[in-house]
Amino acid sequence: MATTISAMTQSIFTTGYQLNHTKISLKRLPKRLTQYIPPVKNLMAIILVGVVLGVLGPLGSHEIPRSISIVYWVTTCFVGFAIYQPIIAISHQKLSPLITRVWIRTLIACIPAGIFMSGAVLILVRLFFGSHVLSGISFQVVLFNTGFVGATIALLHEVFEEKGRQINQSARHLETLTEQKNLETSSGYEEFMANIPVEKRGTLLCLEMADHYLTVHTDKGRHMMLMRLKDATALLRQYPGLQTHRSWWVAHDAVVKVVKSGRKFHLELSNELSVPVSRSFIDNVKAAGLGQ
Repeated sequence: MATTISAMTQSIFTTGYQLNHTKISLKRLPKRLTQYIPPVKNLMAIILVGVVLGVLGPLGSHEIPRSISIVYWVTTCFVGFAIYQPIIAISHQKLSPLITRVWIRTLIACIPAGIFMSGAVLILVRLFFGSHVLSGISFQVVLFNTGFVGATIALLHEVFEEKGRQINQSARHLETLTEQKNLETSSGYEEFMANIPVEKRGTLLCLEMADHYLTVHTDKGRHMMLMRLKDATALLRQYPGLQTHRSWWVAHDAVVKVVKSGRKFHLELSNELSVPVSRSFIDNVKAAGLGQ
């Protein structure tokens, strides 16, 4: 029974260890409060696992009073965390210059941690279940089972941690790319809109070219200026819109309806303008999902 208890103890510890290292967003919390998050998480995880196991009463602990069972499992979880967490942390800190592989450093840390935990399991079993439970079971047997289970789960934990780090790295990379794209979009858009009077700088709807003049339509009105459509669309290349005609460019959000008459298309915009779509730009309109 002691062997089974030692294996369960390792499983409980590792579950708490994983819960304690789950990342949460702290961006909305004051800096003074964020320093208390890790210890509070550790405490809650350990107590939660211990109480659940104490209520379920596995491995014969259901035969003792429920309150004692809860105290036993919570105590075991605290002891497991207190032994493994600092030893694994020290191993990573001290051995990282010499050993680059995380799983090797973790495996090395499990050797002393398993020895200490095995002794702790023997003491806890005697306190809560009585010394007769350990009759005929040697320390070597407890050590082997405790060390094996602890090392296995600790290594599995490192695999999940590595996957989490990869996911976080990918998310940060995607966030960086998104920020760069938004910066490029806003930079060109702001440069273009700087040519329009402040009272007309609303949401951009479309551009209309006539001779050498460009009429800019926004939800606050329109403004005519001396600029080529080609130069304007170059500034707006990252802005969500497309050219529909050699003399027209429209923003995606401005389109409220696509009208087809025979082989001809035109777009109805939110400002009630009707924008033609020439045959050379029909494929672009359909690719943007506007001509479906």
